[in-house]
Amino acid sequence: MKSSTLKPTPDSNPCSDWGVEDLDSSRSEVVETILTAFFKSSVDHAKKARELIIKKRKGKL
Repeated sequence: MKSSTLKPTPDSNPCSDWGVEDLDSSRSEVVETILTAFFKSSVDHAKKARELIIKKRKGKL
C-alpha cells in the first residue's frame, strides 16, 4: 500500500482516494466516522497500531 498526500483537484471528490466516493461524503464526515468507530470499538488500538507499524517497516503492507 502506498502512502500518498491527498491533493484533490477542484473538480474531484476529496474522498475518492479513500474509496468512499460513492457515498458523496465530505472529508470531515469520513474522519468523524473513523474516529467514532475507533472510540466505540473494544480493540486494543495501541497494540493494533504497533502491529501495523511493524508490518509496514517489514514491507508487508
